[in-house]
Amino acid sequence: MHSIGVYPAFNESFQKTLRYLSYILLFIPFGVFCQNIDFTTKASKTKIVIGETTNVKLEFKFPSSQLIDSVEFQLAKGGDSIGNNWELWGKSNIEKSSYENENGEFYISFSQNFTIANFDSGSYTFPPSIAFFNSNKLFSNSLEFIIEIDDSNVSGMDDEHNYLLNLSKENTKIKIICIILIALFNILL
Repeated sequence: MHSIGVYPAFNESFQKTLRYLSYILLFIPFGVFCQNIDFTTKASKTKIVIGETTNVKLEFKFPSSQLIDSVEFQLAKGGDSIGNNWELWGKSNIEKSSYENENGEFYISFSQNFTIANFDSGSYTFPPSIAFFNSNKLFSNSLEFIIEIDDSNVSGMDDEHNYLLNLSKENTKIKIICIILIALFNILL
């Protein structure tokens, strides 16, 4: 017997239809929503000297037709240490602006500038940042940096010592050892 006059075949078919409909309704908004938001990280320069600061700009753009009231930015780990030997030296307030693109569509932009520095030579990745908005979060791109030793600050050395300092830029460990040896040599003389 069937309970309350509902046929099993109709009940299974109805449940299957509802399940497919819920999948469609669940995934379509995310596809449409994600295509319109752009969250990028850009640096004022990506080749710096040890201890030199550079500015990183986070920018979150979306069509003005979407309802996003506020955006909060967070660097990778938050706090003063970002990871990968990066240090946060300062940050600006979040700025909100609007503009019209080349297609006549209006967009809103939230942006914030961060001043960062690194104290180790080599190639380092600045990890993706996070934008929090309307109970959602979105990750930005990462950035690649090259941090070099500043050879121009070494003065008062003869040609022999300068030759050691002009070794291949790829081999910074040898450079550091040479600088230490030259300093010890000058102290002993």
